Amino acid sequence: MATFINLGIFQIFWVGLVLAGDWFIIPVCCWWVVHFRVYASAFERMLLPIFTIAGITMDQLFILLGLFQFNQISSALPLWMIGLWILFPTTLFHGLRWIWSKSTWILFASAGGASLNYVLGEKITSLTLPLSLQITAPTLIIAWSCYLLMVRRLSQSEKVHAT
Repeated sequence: MATFINLGIFQIFWVGLVLAGDWFIIPVCCWWVVHFRVYASAFERMLLPIFTIAGITMDQLFILLGLFQFNQISSALPLWMIGLWILFPTTLFHGLRWIWSKSTWILFASAGGASLNYVLGEKITSLTLPLSLQITAPTLIIAWSCYLLMVRRLSQSEKVHAT
């Protein structure tokens, strides 16, 4: 049940960020503080900032490489995208923990979940994917697979820290 609650909270805030935009980062940060203090283990609290910074860096790199464009003057990630990266790691030890069981789940999550969100996000946000889908989709799948494999590797080190 906790898995579904975690994913439900994520979805509510995801929709808020995507539809309401930058100002919705405030409730997301409030949720992050609650998650950090109430639900996250000491090990997770250590990794949440790493996972957030890695994701922000990945998306910022996509902007610099021309894979992403936003309807704004700055070439920095908009606040609502940063909010997504503040929010997403709160699911990694809870709602999405099941994907760590097999590498094939990571590939499915990267291709069917994460990458598809960008393609769908282009339809309802200020995100533009200027390159062809034949370039964008494989790039996103590879990058997200690397990100999720890093998360799995670091989260498995919890067993080492627990002993």
